[in-house]
Amino acid sequence: HLVPGNHDKRLLKNTGIIERCSLIYTERVVNVSVNGQPIVLCHFPIWEWHNIHRGYWHLHGHLHCKPHGIPGKIMDVSSDGHNLTPISFDYIKTQMDLLPVRLHH
Repeated sequence: HLVPGNHDKRLLKNTGIIERCSLIYTERVVNVSVNGQPIVLCHFPIWEWHNIHRGYWHLHGHLHCKPHGIPGKIMDVSSDGHNLTPISFDYIKTQMDLLPVRLHH
């Protein structure tokens, strides 16, 4: 899945990359569910996201896996921060299980 960001115009013209994506979103913030887990996707990290207090995950890119300091079930899944390798749901779940649910107020 690809949520294009601020430097992805050339990427979106690369058929080799496009062919590897099962979904390419046009929205800035996308709500999905994978294996029953609600997830908020955005290229940029968001300080507060929909249903943060109910354990919804937030997956983002943009920071190239540099620390962001945002507490909660949030993870940078930038491909360049993960050796240009897709990240499995199971790996993300393992990481998210270690993080606390954050109350939104």
